Amino acid sequence: MATTTRQSNLFLAEDWTKVYETFREADFQAYDFETIRKSMIDYLQSYYPEDFNDFIESSEYIALIDLIAFLGQSLSFRTDLNARENFLETAERRDSILRLAKMLNYHPKRTQVSRGVLKITSVSTTEDVVDTNGTSLRDVEIFWGDATNTDFLEQFTTIMNSAMVNTQQYGNPSLRATVAGVNIEEYQLSLVPNTVPVYDFSATVGGRDTDFELVNGTYSGKSYLYEIPPKPGSTFNTIYKNDGRGFNSINSGFFFYFKQGLLQTVDFSLTEGLPNRVVDIDVGQIDNNDVWLYKVGSLGEESLRWEKVPAVSGTNVIYNSLSKNLKTLFSVNSRADDQISLVFGDGVFSTIPVGNFRSYFRTSNGFTYKIAPEELQDVQISIPYLSHSGQLETLTVVLSLQQTVGNAVARENLNDVKVKAQQQYYTQNRMVTGEDYQILPFTNFNNVVKSKAINRTASGISRYLDVRDTTGKYSSTNIVAEDGIFYRSEDVLSYTFNFTTSSDIANMISLNLEPIIQNKESFHYYLKNYSHVDASALNVTWEKTTQTTGTVTGYFKNALAAPEKVGAFNSNNMKYIKIGALIKFTAPSGKVFDINNNLVTGVSGTLNTKDYIWTSASSIVDDGTNQGNGNLDDGTGPITLTEIIPDGAVLAKVIANWNNVLSTQNRTDIISAVGEYKTFGLRYDYDTQSWAIITALNLNTATTFSTENAGSTAGTGLDNSWLFYFTNDGTTYTVQYRSTSYVFESYLETRFYFDKDLKIFDPRSGKTIKDKINILKVNSQPDTATNLGVDYQMNVDSSIIESDGFVLSEKIKVTFPDQDDDGIVDDPDVFDLVVSPDSNADIKVVFYKSYLDVEGFTRYQAVARSSIETAYKTLAEINLVLANYSNGQVFYASTPKKFYELTVDASSNRTSAEATDYITRVGRDNLLFQYTHNAPNNRRIDPSPSNIIDLFLLTSQYDTDYRNWISSVSGNVTKPAKPTTTELRDNFGSLEDLKSVSDALIFNSVTYRPLFGSKADAELQAVFKVVKNTSTLVSDSEIKERVITAINDYFALENWDFGDTFYFSELSAYLHSTLSPDVLSIVIVPKSASSTFGSLFQIRSQADEIFISAATVNDVELIDVLTAAQLRATGSVTNAATETTATESVSGSSSTATSTAVTTTANTTSTSTTTSGGGYSY
Repeated sequence: MATTTRQSNLFLAEDWTKVYETFREADFQAYDFETIRKSMIDYLQSYYPEDFNDFIESSEYIALIDLIAFLGQSLSFRTDLNARENFLETAERRDSILRLAKMLNYHPKRTQVSRGVLKITSVSTTEDVVDTNGTSLRDVEIFWGDATNTDFLEQFTTIMNSAMVNTQQYGNPSLRATVAGVNIEEYQLSLVPNTVPVYDFSATVGGRDTDFELVNGTYSGKSYLYEIPPKPGSTFNTIYKNDGRGFNSINSGFFFYFKQGLLQTVDFSLTEGLPNRVVDIDVGQIDNNDVWLYKVGSLGEESLRWEKVPAVSGTNVIYNSLSKNLKTLFSVNSRADDQISLVFGDGVFSTIPVGNFRSYFRTSNGFTYKIAPEELQDVQISIPYLSHSGQLETLTVVLSLQQTVGNAVARENLNDVKVKAQQQYYTQNRMVTGEDYQILPFTNFNNVVKSKAINRTASGISRYLDVRDTTGKYSSTNIVAEDGIFYRSEDVLSYTFNFTTSSDIANMISLNLEPIIQNKESFHYYLKNYSHVDASALNVTWEKTTQTTGTVTGYFKNALAAPEKVGAFNSNNMKYIKIGALIKFTAPSGKVFDINNNLVTGVSGTLNTKDYIWTSASSIVDDGTNQGNGNLDDGTGPITLTEIIPDGAVLAKVIANWNNVLSTQNRTDIISAVGEYKTFGLRYDYDTQSWAIITALNLNTATTFSTENAGSTAGTGLDNSWLFYFTNDGTTYTVQYRSTSYVFESYLETRFYFDKDLKIFDPRSGKTIKDKINILKVNSQPDTATNLGVDYQMNVDSSIIESDGFVLSEKIKVTFPDQDDDGIVDDPDVFDLVVSPDSNADIKVVFYKSYLDVEGFTRYQAVARSSIETAYKTLAEINLVLANYSNGQVFYASTPKKFYELTVDASSNRTSAEATDYITRVGRDNLLFQYTHNAPNNRRIDPSPSNIIDLFLLTSQYDTDYRNWISSVSGNVTKPAKPTTTELRDNFGSLEDLKSVSDALIFNSVTYRPLFGSKADAELQAVFKVVKNTSTLVSDSEIKERVITAINDYFALENWDFGDTFYFSELSAYLHSTLSPDVLSIVIVPKSASSTFGSLFQIRSQADEIFISAATVNDVELIDVLTAAQLRATGSVTNAATETTATESVSGSSSTATSTAVTTTANTTSTSTTTSGGGYSY
């Protein structure tokens, strides 16, 4: 036995059990001063009644007891405090909560500054620059969109050009991008070297003087605007935007990026290399995002920027997933009063800092607020710059805010930290699982009060993941499927514009009209509808002279073997052969072309051979015959073709060149006609390859196209060859234009991915590698059972984006192949050969059925041909055979081009009715095809987003503004417009960096759905009828107030989520439990006379909606007893006040978005329809 144990057992006077027994009467639950004092006095009175009986307040013994009681309370308080402050749920001190949150890798968000763009409304310069008229612009203020100055655009851009670097002038930016449908260009101003590109100004916002700064913004590599890390330099970015809505649009013009706050610096020196070093920056109100760190060189210059990494699990200075070559890392920890600490690594995963450093950071005012446009107007900034001649000049800009900015956020409060810390730890700062998408947007931003993610489209584990490529170096996709649908869509589309000056019209031509002319859809329309000139009767063949990689030279020769002239030197159909014209060659009788374009003996249809070759002339010397001599003196031919064409190939067809540029005269004519508010058309002259105006007297406005009367000047309205049709209502012009699209779709087996900004070059061939679809040769010919014999290729052209920004992954727009990317298509006959739409045209269609998705948008889904009966051409024929089909059978009558559906009633009566939810497209289905997607060597990508995530966000500013509007009874508060997709992307676009590569994020704002009050929809307005307890002393007005308070508590934001369903039974139970015994009964009665009692007992919200009560005391009525009369609808509906809402079209990664303010006033009772469909909630 151990000595200590033995001696303790033998000699210890008391052990713990004896001590406990001795004080068994002590009150160990006494913690505060009074109970401890009383417990000690009671103990003395019980155990020492004879020894101690001096209990008067003046006794020195009582004083000792008081001191002991005070000490006991102090110890109890400290012990309890220490215990509580070590658990996140019970901690109250900010330092304790921050420390506990840090243990969960959660760093509470500091204050975040407001940020946005200011539009340059006027500009002037001290430099002596002149416009094209010779007018000096020195110290002349030029206003953007000045209706009184027809030369404002030229003068404005001349001044801006003078301040830009030499290599970047208006029209030649450093960066081009398209964000939410707005064209973006970045230009760099030439600053004095070693200038930190920050320009401060101040303004009064919300009655408070506030500091702001212009900062260096860019879209480079992102879909949102962000600040370039500040450091002394010589350039400063200005952003040019154009949304195609004219110069006075809020999204058109030159802009500067601004932020609230002040940029500050702190220098520090680290002479000793210590691992895990922490450097405190004792400045308060430091912004949550704007912290940068530079290593400072021997001359005081910022030589190397250190990379800031998140201070979260898996990505921090101890361990990170960044490139192994990047180790100059640091993270930022928040401290009290939004001070920060810079945390460095241990030398293993990140470098230990040694030397001189400079930290840039921005401090804010620390408030949550919004900036109205009227609060930032006419802000004047002077920017010194170096002119192109090296002289110091000053650019003076006047700036104005165009849209409300509401993204400033105060630091997270303690309750938010307690809630978010544990949730953030679950996500590990990435969005992979459904729960991640629900949690991370809410925890990652402190101005998001509620978020929800819905997986609109999911395909589980992507079939496209190349698991064999474990290095991730190259991840292209090559898929063969057998459910291809190839169709053509011909449409008449339109756009509108307004103008004030001729400059507005010129802007419309440059930004709307010409881009449409230059797009693929217009070229497709030209190829389909303009005649292909038949040259086969000329008996002209090709004489090859020389051959290089992909090209040949030579000349054409006629039946007499003499060189045949081309272009303007010939009057027959050879006149159409010019540079850029498409030329079709066929093989002579008994011959075919092999895969290398050589002529070989064979018959049409032989495997791996072809009957024709399309090419184009890239060069023609004079008349193409060298004055009848054939070859040039250097031995080459006078005509260069873009494909290998062998000797003896027969000229078959020519397609004249498509000129997609308007001449100066065209522009002048259009400006003149629009300026005079004329109705006119714009046509393409096939013979001259130029554009021409069709006057109103000669214009045939029929939507059918014909070149029969093209160019008619008879004044009898015969010419319907217009490609563009201009009409106006005296104010607004509407431009209709013809368009042809080719679409390839996979019914189930394949999903498509396309990145229009991605260019991949093959170093072996020097050509661009394009995504393509090969229609395989094993498919049958359109009208026979014979195989196609060769593969037909179509290049992927663009994604198809719905009006809400949803990118359809099951279909893709395609265009004719152009392997060498020279702008000349390789084969414009692909669709005709695969589909042959002109033969048996009645059956050369594919079918689609419309449906409403969960958002209420109309979508079209492909319908299998087997489910549509196409054997009967007219309704009369269909009605004769109804007895042979079952209920619900759908028929397609090809003569009227209508659908009919069979209905069999309970009495077996059969009727057919037109089905208007089906459409057709000219095309073919059930095609076997090969889809090839190419990814660059430096990027591993799943070529099809397998999950389309609708992310619904409720921002704190919108929530506050909406509740202010709901609660306002004065009518002076305007209903706030919900944030647009563009605003959400700008504010929360960093989530794109945290999602899975196979997921596509679509940002959506929540829509509040008010209930019951006058601000609710008419069919949702109601009166709460309350039976008051007659024995209560509470007044009627107080009952009404308590009812409204209880209803508002029930509809508190934390109790509701997106897409929830309201049940009055639940609300009624809550009201009865809360208001009892003063209230005996409560019922809800609709106001609308067309509604019945009980119609509001259940209300379902949409996926992007959250309920909110709009009820006021005016919607509460006290009654004595419930009767049938009391339960009838009141018929008194309050019409909504005039309100401003936002209407928008949304996009994603390749997206188009516009936002228009619409003012509406409700004058009639409205109805609503609740729909549901597609997708599921995580």
